[in-house]
Amino acid sequence: MRHQLEGAKLDFTLVALSQVTWAILKIKSNAVGADQISAQFLKLILPHILSYITDIFNLSITYGSFPSIWKLAMVRPFLKLARGNRFPFNKYLV
Repeated sequence: MRHQLEGAKLDFTLVALSQVTWAILKIKSNAVGADQISAQFLKLILPHILSYITDIFNLSITYGSFPSIWKLAMVRPFLKLARGNRFPFNKYLV
């Protein structure tokens, strides 16, 4: 069986400084990335790094190549506490 999207092309457009600003300021997470940089810190230094980040995004879109570190994820399960179950190993949320 052939996949319906075989041969389909995705069309990406370059991002503007205002779009990158909006996206970063919208982040509500306190988590840090693989680079150990928090969203709070990014927001603090955004005026100084905005053009560089926007250039990196646009170069990645243009050449279809993304930094390896953007492909990393750290997944940690969180325990969903259950009453009366001393060892709720089946209650972990991933």
